[in-house]
Amino acid sequence: SCIMRAYATKAKACANVCRASDARGSNRPTVAARRRRTTTLAHKDKADVVVIGGGLAGLAACNELEKRGADYVLLESSDDVGGRVRTDIVDGFLLDRGFAIFLTGYPEAQKVLNYDALELKPFYAGADVRFNGAFHRVADPFRHPLDGLQSLTNPVGSVADKVLVGLVRFQTLLAMGTLDEMMSADGETTIMKRLKDFGFSDEMIDRFFRPFMAGGFFYRELT
Repeated sequence: SCIMRAYATKAKACANVCRASDARGSNRPTVAARRRRTTTLAHKDKADVVVIGGGLAGLAACNELEKRGADYVLLESSDDVGGRVRTDIVDGFLLDRGFAIFLTGYPEAQKVLNYDALELKPFYAGADVRFNGAFHRVADPFRHPLDGLQSLTNPVGSVADKVLVGLVRFQTLLAMGTLDEMMSADGETTIMKRLKDFGFSDEMIDRFFRPFMAGGFFYRELT
């Protein structure tokens, strides 16, 4: 959401954001139009482009249209832009509306965003897993080798599972191509089958991969 705070500020510099309510106070779609233009709901019928939704994709579209000098309006159903990664400021606290991890390798993000201006902060490359009433750390052995060694004997999977994490990580780095190559690769499989093919135990899958997917993607089935 640090991305959203910086990017929304830039978007608002290019657009006037207004809010429309009916007599009962319920929200109608917010309309953001190009700067230096008086914004009205009627203007959307005359614009060359109508962008629906003020999330990251909608704001990126508006940014591109602004660069090209296109006449556009942005329709947003809530009272401000941001979408799933919007941040509210309440009594000085920054409250993120959704969980989001930003991967800096995305080509489109590199084109649209100024990483230096965003002052991104990395997450620790690992996870604290609660099992049997205690937290146990599982660390990326490449970026945190000492923590990785200490992770070997914790009950989140076997020692072989932890070694396998490192081997799979190394294999992935060696085989990694461009994003286009990865997206165009033939064949599809499920997450569960892929983990089984790698050789991970049921304990490692149930104690680490399944809760990880559930926490990050609300996805426990691994299908």
